[in-house]
Amino acid sequence: MLELTRIKQGTNESVEEYIRRFRSILRVATRGHALDDLYQVNYFIQGLDAMLGYHVRRSNPTNLNDAVNEAKREEEAKDELLMKTTGLDMK
Repeated sequence: MLELTRIKQGTNESVEEYIRRFRSILRVATRGHALDDLYQVNYFIQGLDAMLGYHVRRSNPTNLNDAVNEAKREEEAKDELLMKTTGLDMK
């Protein structure tokens, strides 16, 4: 379970990559045992980039899938804004 408290999104790591790592660690850490949704959401958000985590937490997700979907939406919105303002494609 300790692994879940230590996982962090890398500086250049996409949300999708972080999600894959998080879910993999979650499977290993829980070894098939259920972990309350609140804990899953909190561990996931704590590991996100600080600004992204802030926005995801504001959406008040009730389960991991809601948090994951919100993180993806936020990353897409950020990438679109950067593309419009700088012309850089962040993908």
